[in-house]
Amino acid sequence: MTITYNRLAAARPAALIEQDFYALTSGEVIGVIHVCNQDAAAQTFSIAVTDAGTGVAATGEDWIEYDTAIPANTTFKITLEGFAATSTIRIIASKVDVISFVLFGMLKT
Repeated sequence: MTITYNRLAAARPAALIEQDFYALTSGEVIGVIHVCNQDAAAQTFSIAVTDAGTGVAATGEDWIEYDTAIPANTTFKITLEGFAATSTIRIIASKVDVISFVLFGMLKT
């Protein structure tokens, strides 16, 4: 087994729709998502963890943050633990190209 710790994913959504952010193919991830609002105005974001694989919309019980307010020029951190091999993190930003999502963590393979 190999364990690597680094930046696993990063995105600055260019659309206001739910989209895949990170999909696990094997092993587990234990990490932190940093959500950074780079805008001069408050925004909102949503994060879901699904077990249905990529491209599948999140359902009500999948959301760990939903329309969460983030003040202007602020970073929000969310700790994530233990995923199945089919887990996918999905994100939504309230404004195009101003909210970035960065996932740091350990990947066991």
